[in-house]
Amino acid sequence: MIDPSKDQIRFTNMLRLLASTAFFCCAIFSMCSIASAQDLRPFKYGLNPLASGTSTTPRGNFILDIVTDPVTRQIWIATNKGPSVSYDGGKTWRNFYGTAAFHDDTASCSAIAAKNNLIVVGTATVKKVGDQDVQVGTGIHISTNGGDDWVHYTQPKDDPNDTIIHFFKSNLKALPIIVDEQNVAYSIGIQGASTIWIASFAGGTRKSTDLGKTWSRVILPPTNLAEINKDSIYTFGVTPVPARKYTGTDEEHLNYEGFSILIENDTTIWVGTADGINRSTDGGIDWFKFNAQNSQITGNFVVDLKLRAPGEVWAASAKARASTEHNGISYTTDGGFNWHAAADLLSDSTSTATSLVHKLGFIQSLIYAVNDEGLWRSSDAGRSWIRPSLIFNRDTREVVTRDTVLAIGALDTLLFAGTSDCLVSTIDSRDAPNPLSGPWHFYCFAEPVSTAEDNTYAYPNPFQPTQERTRIRYLVTNDQQVTIEVFDFRMHLVRTIIRDVMRSGGSGREFLELWDGSDNY
Repeated sequence: MIDPSKDQIRFTNMLRLLASTAFFCCAIFSMCSIASAQDLRPFKYGLNPLASGTSTTPRGNFILDIVTDPVTRQIWIATNKGPSVSYDGGKTWRNFYGTAAFHDDTASCSAIAAKNNLIVVGTATVKKVGDQDVQVGTGIHISTNGGDDWVHYTQPKDDPNDTIIHFFKSNLKALPIIVDEQNVAYSIGIQGASTIWIASFAGGTRKSTDLGKTWSRVILPPTNLAEINKDSIYTFGVTPVPARKYTGTDEEHLNYEGFSILIENDTTIWVGTADGINRSTDGGIDWFKFNAQNSQITGNFVVDLKLRAPGEVWAASAKARASTEHNGISYTTDGGFNWHAAADLLSDSTSTATSLVHKLGFIQSLIYAVNDEGLWRSSDAGRSWIRPSLIFNRDTREVVTRDTVLAIGALDTLLFAGTSDCLVSTIDSRDAPNPLSGPWHFYCFAEPVSTAEDNTYAYPNPFQPTQERTRIRYLVTNDQQVTIEVFDFRMHLVRTIIRDVMRSGGSGREFLELWDGSDNY
């Protein structure tokens, strides 16, 4: 087992997804109308799991990844409640949470890929090891018919005796990865009709040529080499951390630690690691490594790789070890021979620190980047960026409560962004007069408000005010003035959310208010 505390670069997206912690409990709400006074005490403190099926929203509200298939027109998203897919441009969603394939520890998605009707999903969870939250891979899920049926394989690992890897003319000593801890598929790629690639920290880069039944380790250049080929003889070890018992030396190779996969075509493969960007033009045999030491990429820890056009690859990367590296976006338009840096996305207006970009996306020549500061758009190849001041829907009164955006994807001119609140979408193009100004559509999962006496609830509940807000949903059956107040368990007034606000109920309409955890002062 590798040592998770040594030289590990935390993948912040996954920690937010798999180790979210809530501290604030929403105690009591009161709602009254001019017609009759009611004290509606919440009887639900969480949302009950629903069976898989079709709905107007995805089942999970925490969106980690988005992929679209221009051939099948499918939109797939990876959430904390399993994958979801839309076949009609986001109007309806098919959810798989609670099925035999996606339940309990196998519900939280870590990565997703879709090509035609072949869908591959990685899942993960966390467990406590001492005082650390350790990420644990819970397997690879594969569907060959667009999600109708799934096969679940355990996380790819090695046999304890797999200490030698035969790489053409070389016999390489290797550390066998025999546990699921730190062995999480962060990225997945599909090559051809049946070859699947995954990138993980402990497990490295691996591929399966039989739809997930068996896996082999992919050999990438070690730290001290920029390229490897099948005709040379090598003696380096295959290990992400020092493993003298297995390799005979204390060498370690950050290029073993995989975080992103891009399949440009059946022969050109790109792999992003903690040591740079690796490119193969022969299906994954010979490799050349681009990093901050031999190219102009911003940082060696490459968390996302995306293809905008043939030969044009964009990379989101972070600083690994060298002082000359920094968080940023790099791109090449000639297959990697020359790399350019896009303008930095600063963490705030007064800082010179560049914020880590989680994912990249495109609509034609438009470039999108998402990070903890929000959703960014560039219409000039990354030389300048804009972002919306607020993502909200005026009709439903939904609003994205935090800046963090973790995923981005597009189908034609329909742009999807995955936030920790829920999935949102809007239409965008180069000709848009007011880019990213909306209207925005929200896909926020929530149970319908009951028509019984207790017809209000809050979610998430409990919640962590430093990272999110709680949403208070309530039902109004006629036109009335509404007051919502939050009390603590001693029945002391904490916060008045709204007071005597007119709500039009009609035959029964749901409304939403937000509370950030603060009191009236």
